Amino acid sequence: MFSNVQEFCEEITKGVVDQIILENYVETITNNHKIEKLKALLEDVEVFIDVYKEGIDADSKDEIDAEIERREKEGIEIPQPEFPEEVIGKLIGYDQGLLAELKSRPEGFMIIDTERLLLSIELKMYDIRRLQRHIHKLIAEQTRPENDNKHEHIFANDGLVLFKELINNHIEIGRGRHRDIIYFYWRMYNDKYIHQRPQRFLTWFLDESNLSIESDSTIQLKTLDEVKNKARYNKYKTALDSFKP
Repeated sequence: MFSNVQEFCEEITKGVVDQIILENYVETITNNHKIEKLKALLEDVEVFIDVYKEGIDADSKDEIDAEIERREKEGIEIPQPEFPEEVIGKLIGYDQGLLAELKSRPEGFMIIDTERLLLSIELKMYDIRRLQRHIHKLIAEQTRPENDNKHEHIFANDGLVLFKELINNHIEIGRGRHRDIIYFYWRMYNDKYIHQRPQRFLTWFLDESNLSIESDSTIQLKTLDEVKNKARYNKYKTALDSFKP
Protein backbone atom coordinates (compact mmCIF):
# COMPACT_ATOMS: atom_id res chain seq x y z
CA MET A 1 0.00 0.00 0.00
CA PHE A 2 2.87 2.37 0.85
CA SER A 3 6.24 2.20 -0.85
CA ASN A 4 8.21 3.36 2.21
CA VAL A 5 7.92 4.95 5.66
CA GLN A 6 8.30 8.45 4.21
CA GLU A 7 5.25 7.99 2.00
CA PHE A 8 3.27 6.50 4.88
CA CYS A 9 4.09 9.47 7.13
CA GLU A 10 3.15 11.92 4.39
CA GLU A 11 -0.24 10.25 3.98
CA ILE A 12 -0.79 10.40 7.74
CA THR A 13 -0.20 14.16 7.80
CA LYS A 14 -2.94 14.53 5.17
CA GLY A 15 -5.44 13.04 7.61
CA VAL A 16 -6.39 10.16 5.33
CA VAL A 17 -4.98 7.27 7.40
CA ASP A 18 -7.35 5.97 10.07
CA GLN A 19 -6.24 4.18 13.24
CA ILE A 20 -6.89 0.68 11.88
CA ILE A 21 -4.74 1.26 8.80
CA LEU A 22 -2.06 2.84 10.96
CA GLU A 23 -1.91 -0.08 13.36
CA ASN A 24 -2.01 -2.68 10.57
CA TYR A 25 0.86 -0.96 8.75
CA VAL A 26 2.99 -0.85 11.90
CA GLU A 27 2.27 -4.51 12.61
CA THR A 28 3.16 -5.54 9.04
CA ILE A 29 6.32 -3.48 8.61
CA THR A 30 7.70 -4.61 11.98
CA ASN A 31 6.92 -8.31 11.47
CA ASN A 32 4.31 -8.43 14.21
CA HIS A 33 5.92 -5.83 16.49
CA LYS A 34 9.47 -7.16 16.72
CA ILE A 35 11.19 -4.82 19.16
CA GLU A 36 14.24 -3.98 17.02
CA LYS A 37 12.06 -3.23 14.00
CA LEU A 38 9.79 -1.05 16.16
CA LYS A 39 12.80 0.96 17.31
CA ALA A 40 14.03 1.35 13.74
CA LEU A 41 10.57 2.48 12.61
CA LEU A 42 10.38 4.97 15.48
CA GLU A 43 13.73 6.45 14.46
CA ASP A 44 12.49 6.93 10.86
CA VAL A 45 9.23 8.47 12.05
CA GLU A 46 10.99 10.91 14.38
CA VAL A 47 13.32 12.03 11.58
CA PHE A 48 10.22 12.73 9.48
CA ILE A 49 8.62 14.63 12.40
CA ASP A 50 11.68 16.86 12.80
CA VAL A 51 11.58 17.86 9.12
CA TYR A 52 7.79 18.26 9.10
CA LYS A 53 7.89 20.41 12.24
CA GLU A 54 10.48 22.71 10.69
CA GLY A 55 8.07 23.41 7.85
CA ILE A 56 5.19 24.16 10.22
CA ASP A 57 7.42 26.42 12.33
CA ALA A 58 8.43 28.34 9.21
CA ASP A 59 4.82 28.73 8.07
CA SER A 60 3.79 29.96 11.53
CA LYS A 61 6.64 32.47 11.66
CA ASP A 62 5.68 33.78 8.22
CA GLU A 63 2.08 34.26 9.36
CA ILE A 64 3.18 36.09 12.50
CA ASP A 65 5.65 38.29 10.62
CA ALA A 66 3.01 39.15 8.02
CA GLU A 67 0.61 40.25 10.76
CA ILE A 68 3.25 42.44 12.39
CA GLU A 69 4.15 43.98 9.03
CA ARG A 70 0.49 44.71 8.27
CA ARG A 71 0.05 46.48 11.60
CA GLU A 72 3.17 48.54 11.10
CA LYS A 73 2.07 49.64 7.61
CA GLU A 74 -1.38 50.59 8.86
CA GLY A 75 0.06 52.46 11.81
CA ILE A 76 -1.64 50.17 14.34
CA GLU A 77 -0.05 50.47 17.75
CA ILE A 78 1.49 47.18 18.88
CA PRO A 79 0.58 46.58 22.53
CA GLN A 80 2.86 45.16 25.18
CA PRO A 81 2.52 41.41 24.58
CA GLU A 82 1.29 39.00 27.20
CA PHE A 83 1.88 35.31 26.70
CA PRO A 84 -1.54 33.58 26.74
CA GLU A 85 -0.84 30.71 29.12
CA GLU A 86 -4.52 29.71 29.17
CA VAL A 87 -4.30 28.88 25.47
CA ILE A 88 -1.52 26.36 26.03
CA GLY A 89 -3.72 24.59 28.55
CA LYS A 90 -5.93 23.51 25.66
CA LEU A 91 -3.12 21.85 23.77
CA ILE A 92 -2.36 18.58 25.51
CA GLY A 93 0.79 17.12 24.01
CA TYR A 94 1.80 20.53 22.64
CA ASP A 95 5.21 20.57 21.04
CA GLN A 96 7.48 22.01 23.74
CA GLY A 97 10.27 22.88 21.32
CA LEU A 98 8.01 25.08 19.23
CA LEU A 99 6.45 26.55 22.36
CA ALA A 100 9.87 27.54 23.71
CA GLU A 101 10.82 29.09 20.37
CA LEU A 102 7.61 31.11 20.16
CA LYS A 103 7.90 32.13 23.79
CA SER A 104 11.37 33.52 23.11
CA ARG A 105 9.82 35.81 20.47
CA PRO A 106 6.98 37.54 22.36
CA GLU A 107 6.16 39.63 19.34
CA GLY A 108 4.74 36.43 17.90
CA PHE A 109 1.82 36.69 20.28
CA MET A 110 0.70 40.07 19.02
CA ILE A 111 -1.26 38.28 16.34
CA ILE A 112 -4.98 38.84 16.94
CA ASP A 113 -6.25 35.28 16.72
CA THR A 114 -3.56 33.62 18.82
CA GLU A 115 -5.68 30.70 19.92
CA ARG A 116 -6.58 29.75 16.37
CA LEU A 117 -2.94 29.95 15.30
CA LEU A 118 -1.65 27.77 18.12
CA LEU A 119 -4.46 25.27 17.79
CA SER A 120 -3.87 24.98 14.04
CA ILE A 121 -0.20 24.20 14.71
CA GLU A 122 -1.11 21.47 17.17
CA LEU A 123 -3.73 19.93 14.90
CA LYS A 124 -1.24 19.79 12.03
CA MET A 125 1.10 17.78 14.24
CA TYR A 126 -1.61 15.60 15.80
CA ASP A 127 -1.87 12.80 13.22
CA ILE A 128 1.85 12.16 12.94
CA ARG A 129 2.18 12.35 16.73
CA ARG A 130 -0.54 9.68 16.86
CA LEU A 131 1.78 7.31 14.97
CA GLN A 132 4.71 8.24 17.22
CA ARG A 133 2.66 7.58 20.39
CA HIS A 134 1.45 4.23 19.06
CA ILE A 135 5.01 3.02 18.42
CA HIS A 136 6.20 4.29 21.81
CA LYS A 137 3.35 2.41 23.47
CA LEU A 138 4.20 -0.85 21.66
CA ILE A 139 7.85 -0.54 22.67
CA ALA A 140 6.93 0.23 26.28
CA GLU A 141 4.64 -2.81 26.45
CA GLN A 142 7.50 -5.07 25.41
CA THR A 143 10.17 -3.52 27.63
CA ARG A 144 8.07 -3.04 30.78
CA PRO A 145 8.80 -5.55 33.58
CA GLU A 146 5.96 -8.03 34.03
CA ASN A 147 5.16 -6.79 37.53
CA ASP A 148 5.19 -3.12 36.57
CA ASN A 149 1.42 -2.59 36.46
CA LYS A 150 1.13 0.30 38.91
CA HIS A 151 2.30 3.05 36.53
CA GLU A 152 4.72 4.23 39.18
CA HIS A 153 6.10 6.88 36.83
CA ILE A 154 2.77 8.67 37.47
CA PHE A 155 1.39 7.39 40.80
CA ALA A 156 2.72 6.93 44.33
CA ASN A 157 1.39 5.17 47.42
CA ASP A 158 -0.88 2.88 45.36
CA GLY A 159 -2.49 5.97 43.83
CA LEU A 160 -3.53 4.02 40.74
CA VAL A 161 -6.02 2.08 42.88
CA LEU A 162 -7.61 5.32 44.08
CA PHE A 163 -7.63 6.78 40.56
CA LYS A 164 -9.38 3.69 39.15
CA GLU A 165 -12.01 3.95 41.89
CA LEU A 166 -12.63 7.59 40.94
CA ILE A 167 -12.74 6.87 37.20
CA ASN A 168 -15.03 3.85 37.52
CA ASN A 169 -17.47 5.19 40.09
CA HIS A 170 -17.25 8.95 40.52
CA ILE A 171 -16.80 10.52 37.07
CA GLU A 172 -19.64 12.32 35.29
CA ILE A 173 -20.77 11.06 31.88
CA GLY A 174 -20.29 13.67 29.18
CA ARG A 175 -18.24 16.83 29.07
CA GLY A 176 -18.39 17.42 32.82
CA ARG A 177 -16.09 14.45 33.26
CA HIS A 178 -13.11 16.51 32.11
CA ARG A 179 -13.43 18.92 35.03
CA ASP A 180 -13.86 15.92 37.32
CA ILE A 181 -10.59 14.45 36.05
CA ILE A 182 -8.71 17.73 36.56
CA TYR A 183 -10.17 18.14 40.05
CA PHE A 184 -9.28 14.58 41.08
CA TYR A 185 -5.80 15.06 39.63
CA TRP A 186 -5.12 18.11 41.80
CA ARG A 187 -6.49 16.46 44.95
CA MET A 188 -4.40 13.34 44.39
CA TYR A 189 -1.33 15.46 43.55
CA ASN A 190 -1.72 17.47 46.74
CA ASP A 191 -2.29 14.27 48.76
CA LYS A 192 0.89 12.70 47.31
CA TYR A 193 -0.86 9.97 45.29
CA ILE A 194 0.35 11.47 41.98
CA HIS A 195 3.84 12.88 41.56
CA GLN A 196 3.72 14.19 37.99
CA ARG A 197 2.76 17.70 36.91
CA PRO A 198 -0.54 18.21 35.02
CA GLN A 199 0.60 18.00 31.39
CA ARG A 200 2.63 14.80 31.93
CA PHE A 201 -0.31 13.23 33.77
CA LEU A 202 -2.87 14.21 31.13
CA THR A 203 -0.66 12.98 28.29
CA TRP A 204 -0.42 9.62 30.08
CA PHE A 205 -4.17 9.57 30.71
CA LEU A 206 -5.07 10.32 27.10
CA ASP A 207 -2.68 7.67 25.81
CA GLU A 208 -4.04 5.05 28.21
CA SER A 209 -7.63 5.98 27.39
CA ASN A 210 -7.13 5.94 23.58
CA LEU A 211 -9.29 9.05 23.29
CA SER A 212 -9.93 10.70 19.96
CA ILE A 213 -8.95 14.24 19.03
CA GLU A 214 -12.58 15.32 19.42
CA SER A 215 -12.62 14.33 23.07
CA ASP A 216 -9.07 14.92 24.21
CA SER A 217 -8.80 18.39 22.70
CA THR A 218 -11.51 19.62 25.05
CA ILE A 219 -9.61 18.70 28.22
CA GLN A 220 -8.13 21.92 29.51
CA LEU A 221 -5.58 22.48 32.22
CA LYS A 222 -7.38 24.24 35.07
CA THR A 223 -6.37 25.26 38.56
CA LEU A 224 -7.94 23.52 41.52
CA ASP A 225 -9.90 26.68 42.35
CA GLU A 226 -11.44 26.69 38.86
CA VAL A 227 -12.88 23.17 39.13
CA LYS A 228 -13.60 22.62 42.81
CA ASN A 229 -17.16 22.36 44.08
CA LYS A 230 -19.03 20.57 46.85
CA ALA A 231 -20.12 17.63 44.69
CA ARG A 232 -16.58 16.87 43.55
CA TYR A 233 -15.28 17.25 47.11
CA ASN A 234 -17.82 14.69 48.32
CA LYS A 235 -16.96 12.26 45.51
CA TYR A 236 -13.27 12.45 46.27
CA LYS A 237 -13.82 12.09 50.01
CA THR A 238 -16.03 9.02 49.47
CA ALA A 239 -13.44 7.35 47.23
CA LEU A 240 -10.59 8.30 49.56
CA ASP A 241 -12.42 6.91 52.61
CA SER A 242 -12.99 3.59 50.84
CA PHE A 243 -9.37 3.52 49.67
CA LYS A 244 -7.74 4.14 53.04
CA PRO A 245 -7.50 1.15 55.40
